[in-house]
Amino acid sequence: KEEAKNKINSLRERIINGEEFSTLAVLYSEDEGSAKNGGELGFMGRAELVPEFSVVAFKLKTKAVSEIVETEYGFHIIQLVERRGQKVNVRHILIKVNIGDEQVMKAKNLADSVYKLLETDTLTFEQLAEIYSDDKQTQKSKGLVVNPQTGTSLFNIDQVNPQVFYTIDKMKQGEIFEPVPSQSMGGKKGYRIIKLITKTTPHKATLETDYSKIQDAALASKQNIEIKKWIEGKISQTYIKLDDELKTCQFENSWIK
Repeated sequence: KEEAKNKINSLRERIINGEEFSTLAVLYSEDEGSAKNGGELGFMGRAELVPEFSVVAFKLKTKAVSEIVETEYGFHIIQLVERRGQKVNVRHILIKVNIGDEQVMKAKNLADSVYKLLETDTLTFEQLAEIYSDDKQTQKSKGLVVNPQTGTSLFNIDQVNPQVFYTIDKMKQGEIFEPVPSQSMGGKKGYRIIKLITKTTPHKATLETDYSKIQDAALASKQNIEIKKWIEGKISQTYIKLDDELKTCQFENSWIK
């Protein structure tokens, strides 16, 4: 970890001393997707970036270079290219933390120790998550995982990491499972202890158990109706040219006049 931090710090100093951020990103960034573009990510909103990265990116002034930022992916330095309202286009350089077998074993030993504390009821799962969890996104919420698509802690099966689903599929409600190997999106290896809070079997939606889903569906339906009304109102005032091969297509709106 120190080696990665020293490397990113050295790169930041080189940029501060006048070297081009984009050039160093091409040469050294370990984010393969953006390195070839000089570290540039393109315009993104707050929710599209991990929290630690987002907080810093949205505070930067144009061309300013951030301090070192640590996320689950590793260490970053960030430069703001441009901001448009609630979206930013930034460059970044990522240096990943390489975790060896010895460190993975230390993580396993710590996870085993934490699990033993749970077995003895010394501390609750929520208390231990606050103390020991390395997942900064859930540590402050006492280990509770939030679905970014809904803002709630409920997930459909297809929204759950397959590695996690394999574990929780065998669990009962309220059960805490022993440490299992895990790997973050950034490739960081470790161990996780999982607690299944609630689990529902397939059923017909009701207001009592599925209020948020019904609310979201109703809102989406209302939005679609209003959008369709708006489009229909604009069609008569808008010049539209269709190629001959498209004139036989069945459009949802009345584009053919």
